[in-house]
Amino acid sequence: MADSVASAPASLSDKPSSTDPDSTGIEAVTPVPRVSLPKPSRRNRWGMNPEDRARVMEACLLLERTGWKLNFAWMMTMAGLVAIMGLAANSAAVVIGAMLIAPLMTPVLGIAASIAMVLREAIIRSIITVVLATAGVVGLGYIFSFLLPGDHMQSSEILARTSPDIKDLGVAIAAGLAGSYATARPDMSSSLPGVAVAVALVPPLAVMGFTLQAGAWRFALGATLLYVTNLACIVTMSTIVFISTGFVPMERLAATRGRVILGSAIAMGLVGLVAIPLTVSSIRSSATANKIDAVRTEIVRWNNNSNTIENWEYFGNFTKIAVDLEGSNEPQDTQALETALEAALGSDVELDVRWTQVQRKSIGSDSIVYDINKIDDVISEWLTSTTGAADWAAEPVLDNDDLLTVTVTSTEAPPPVLTLTDLLEENFGASPATEIVWVPRAVEQLQQLESQAAAWASERGVRAEEVHQFQSDTGATIIDVDLVGESVPEIDSLKAELRAIAGADADVRVWFTQRVRVLPVTSTPVPTVEPTPVPTVAPTEEPTPSILFGQPLEPGDG
Repeated sequence: MADSVASAPASLSDKPSSTDPDSTGIEAVTPVPRVSLPKPSRRNRWGMNPEDRARVMEACLLLERTGWKLNFAWMMTMAGLVAIMGLAANSAAVVIGAMLIAPLMTPVLGIAASIAMVLREAIIRSIITVVLATAGVVGLGYIFSFLLPGDHMQSSEILARTSPDIKDLGVAIAAGLAGSYATARPDMSSSLPGVAVAVALVPPLAVMGFTLQAGAWRFALGATLLYVTNLACIVTMSTIVFISTGFVPMERLAATRGRVILGSAIAMGLVGLVAIPLTVSSIRSSATANKIDAVRTEIVRWNNNSNTIENWEYFGNFTKIAVDLEGSNEPQDTQALETALEAALGSDVELDVRWTQVQRKSIGSDSIVYDINKIDDVISEWLTSTTGAADWAAEPVLDNDDLLTVTVTSTEAPPPVLTLTDLLEENFGASPATEIVWVPRAVEQLQQLESQAAAWASERGVRAEEVHQFQSDTGATIIDVDLVGESVPEIDSLKAELRAIAGADADVRVWFTQRVRVLPVTSTPVPTVEPTPVPTVAPTEEPTPSILFGQPLEPGDG
């Protein structure tokens, strides 16, 4: 036995060892033959091993961990606060940070995994977790909207999450597929932060709190729709992915396939429901974008580079369009633009064109103190120097920098601004920097207001002296009515009738001057009474006392 063992190396000396160096000093490596293993069947190749399945169940909170409730509540609160601060500060970077730290994706995936595995208690626990987290973030948003200063509804980060459309549905579907697949595959877990950013569950909840506190119910409904869309798509797509990746054992899937199909159908039905308003919103957004392009094209064509288009905006469903122009040239015929807009939009349009003359003149006005009442008189003189002066209405505003802004409402363009500055120089010795804002007045509507006011006044024994229509600095329509009569009538009906013509938001101001007829008084002659003679009594002479330093002297003082 010893001989055979000792002779073993000698018998292998003719074959180089895998560790013996060859003649060149380099170790020779003998290839290891591959072991031929039997190929698994199709059934054996499908599915997860128990370790991966346990890992997924733990990641989706199907297996409770010690202290997870406290940790989840803490992280959810911090994510909500970060989202709230980011939305209030209109900071996209801060909002993205809230998406990354929010743990809400975990119980949402837990709902999908519970549906796939048909775990009733886990489904209930996951749904309760999501509901409580949702209510908590909405409540935080509502409270902090009180505490944080500023008009939060002007934040673009908030407004961007109030009008979802079909594109958001596509993002939610893709994010749900990616999130569940990255959870099921341990080598893809690095993609989860990107999924959290894409799906954005927490920011819409904070937006719901802001909008509810502001009373913006339509915006709150839009944020709710966005959140429900993300939730439904993640649950539905994740359920499909968990089943497809073999998370559910074959035997359990075969035994519970009816309940799995029912749960998946409910989730898919919810996706179908949210798809309806999203589709409608997309159609409306497309139609609005087309109308915006058409309006912009018509305004640019009408202006023809004669003035600068500072701004334009539409109200309602393009029922009213306001255009702000600035320049030295009188605008083109506004009726032509209104006709073109109605043809492009296929509906009636109320057009409001406001023109600001930029020609300014200021000569040695630094030391001049301007009396606004005298400026009113000068402006009246300036306006009455043209034809149709009775149709003018002007509101001058002189700011601290001696900039005089005169808002003129009329049916015709105002006189040149240089004419006004010349009159100001004649009256004050200098002219402040002056600009004219012209607000065209609809002749037909003014005539309707005058006719309606006259008819209303005649029924009540009063007279409508004048009716003026103009716009304030904020763009609000103001109607002034001057009434004359013996007694003040009830004016609520007059305001309602005039608002029916000028718009429900019009500010109707009624001024009343009492006019009472004075009748002559007939005087009755009063008989003259002869005076009775009174006997005259002669005065008795008395010695005049002496005065010393203003005091009478007593007898014996001298």
